[in-house]
Amino acid sequence: MFTFLVLGISLYWLLYEIYWRFLVNPTFEGKVVYVTGASSGIGEELAKRFVLLKAKKVIISARRREELERVKKEC
Repeated sequence: MFTFLVLGISLYWLLYEIYWRFLVNPTFEGKVVYVTGASSGIGEELAKRFVLLKAKKVIISARRREELERVKKEC
C-alpha cells in the first residue's frame, strides 16, 4: 500500500514537471529555431510564437517569397 502511494506521488510530480516546463512555460532563450513552410498556416504561427518565446534567432523558409516577407515583417 505504501509503495503504491509513493509511486503515485512520484508519477504525479513527474507529470506536473513535464506539464509546467514544456507546455505552460516553455523557453527558447538562446536557441536557434528553423521553421519551414513559414509563409502560411502552422509554419507562420510557429514562427510568430518562437519570436514571442524569445528565441535567439528564428530562421524561416518557404516557397512563396512575398508571403514570407509579410511574415518576416509581422515577426
